[in-house]
Amino acid sequence: MVNSMIKTVNLRSLILLSILSLIILSMLLLTACQGIGGKNTNSRYNPEYEKYFQGYDGVSANFENFPNKLYYYAGNPNDASNHFDFSVRVNNDGVSFTRGAVFVSGYSPKMVEIDQIPIGGASRGACSLRLSTYSLNQLGAMMTCGNGFQWSGHEGNWLDSIKISGKTWFKNNPLLSDMVVNYVDSNQGFGDVQLSWGSVDYVYRERGQLLIALMAGLNFQMLNGQEFLLAGDTYEYPGGEIDYIDYNARIANWPQGLDYSTQSFMLTTCYLYTTYVAEDVCIDPQPYSENKKVCQAKTRSWTKGQGSPVAITNIEQENTPTKSIFRFTVSNAGGGTVYDPGQLEKCSPYHIERTSPSDLNTIWIGEVRIGNVMLDCNPEHFVKLDPRTGKATFTCSYSNEYVQLKSAYYDTLTTELWYGYSKSLTKDVIIKRVQ
Repeated sequence: MVNSMIKTVNLRSLILLSILSLIILSMLLLTACQGIGGKNTNSRYNPEYEKYFQGYDGVSANFENFPNKLYYYAGNPNDASNHFDFSVRVNNDGVSFTRGAVFVSGYSPKMVEIDQIPIGGASRGACSLRLSTYSLNQLGAMMTCGNGFQWSGHEGNWLDSIKISGKTWFKNNPLLSDMVVNYVDSNQGFGDVQLSWGSVDYVYRERGQLLIALMAGLNFQMLNGQEFLLAGDTYEYPGGEIDYIDYNARIANWPQGLDYSTQSFMLTTCYLYTTYVAEDVCIDPQPYSENKKVCQAKTRSWTKGQGSPVAITNIEQENTPTKSIFRFTVSNAGGGTVYDPGQLEKCSPYHIERTSPSDLNTIWIGEVRIGNVMLDCNPEHFVKLDPRTGKATFTCSYSNEYVQLKSAYYDTLTTELWYGYSKSLTKDVIIKRVQ
């Protein structure tokens, strides 16, 4: 009887132990799968941060209240029935602050007239900014503007030129009072421009704020664009900011003998954006020692992006006694076109200059630092994406500040990439003639 009870107890214990083992194994497998899927398993990582900094979205724009069919009343061409209104909904789905514009094109300007797009006036060339030098507090570049137009910036209150719809974006940002521009005109349509700013706290310059300030001279409206300035989808602005841009249009100059026409309206979005990553890395002044350490250098990979159309897919790290070396791989994952930020005006379908390969697939290395120390990178200021693969690599090195230490330690590697981005969509509309 006693032996029977002992066997029963042992059997129950074995069953409970098996169930417990299965539960633990399932939890381990789930954790491993999450790590493979791109979830950051670093215990020092803030899950609230991760919630937003994922995906490959930037700015999305769509037609709103745009009818699929329109009618032209030939008997009274000036009738209000030949007028129609529509809107464009712009949403910042990613995490970067952004400034940009939407452009509507593709339709016949003889048949359709839109008040906000004055086609037929004097054309102008786009302004370009070719990066020459960049440091922690200064940017130098060569600027050219077609047809004699000058960059809209000026000494003093540089950011005045980007106030949009009364939005006081930089009202409490020290960049507003700290940014200074010096421009030397060559009287030949180009000149040297140098922008400088003081030691502004990083919170006021990260996630696109400094990029927007530096590119304040961009003028999309001169190229028939309707501008927007939007915060990203972060814990400060859940869902990202949304704007609605209104258009007033009419059907005019209907060709004789035409019963109907199909017109294509192309919506192009052009905007400044950044990719931001802040990740703990292991700095080890004695990487070959056998001492017990709190961390080891490793490769970090992301399969879910960082909430921006250009993604850092992995960072390989190698520690040496004097330097920590980081090799970055980046990819255009958003399905659109990458522009050099200084050439973004050429994104407009109304500019008169041809967009060249040198204007595309260029990403500025805006910031790579550990603490407040900027890393030395190669290439130095910008990297070119391979147009076939949409990928690129660059390497940055950090000179160890504490080479005398015998133990490894964590520090934060902060990276921000700057670029222009563009996507387009098309809507076909049938227009019928009515007597």
